[in-house]
Amino acid sequence: MKNYTIIFILLAVLSASCSKKTVILSEDELPEDIFYLQDEIKPFSGTCYIYFSGTEILKEELNFKEGVLHGSRVSYFKNGQVKREGSYENGRYQGIWRGFNLSGNQLFEVEYKQDTLTGKFISWHATGVIKEKGLYKNNTRIGEWIRYDEAGMITRKELL
Repeated sequence: MKNYTIIFILLAVLSASCSKKTVILSEDELPEDIFYLQDEIKPFSGTCYIYFSGTEILKEELNFKEGVLHGSRVSYFKNGQVKREGSYENGRYQGIWRGFNLSGNQLFEVEYKQDTLTGKFISWHATGVIKEKGLYKNNTRIGEWIRYDEAGMITRKELL
C-alpha cells in the first residue's frame, strides 16, 4: 500500500509540473526574451492570449516552450479576422507564414527555415489575384520572379 501511495504522489507532482498552462497578457506585457510568469522560477510553457487594450477582443494567440516562442502564433484584426499565422521553433520563424487583409483575403505566403526566408513566396492583390511569386534561399531572392497586375497579366519577369 505504501508503494502505491508513493507512486500516486509522484504521478501527481509530475502531471502538475508537466501540464501546459494558459495565461492572458496585455499588449505591453509580451516578453522580448525568455518568458517567466510572475513568482515562477521555471520559464513559461503553454499558451498565451493577448487582447487589444481595454477590450475583450483577442489580438494574439501564441505558444511558448521553456520561455521561448515555440509552436503556432496567430494574430487577429479587431474584427476577428486572422491577420497573420505561422509557427516558431525554439524562438525562430519556422515553416509557412501567411498574412491576410481585414476581409480575410490572403495577402502573402512565405516559408521560413530557422528564421531565414527559404522557399516559395507568393503575394496576392486584395482581389485575390496573384501579385508576385518567386523563391528565397537564405533571405535572398533566387530563380525566376514574376509580377502580375490586378487583372493577372504578367508585368515583369526577372531571373536572379
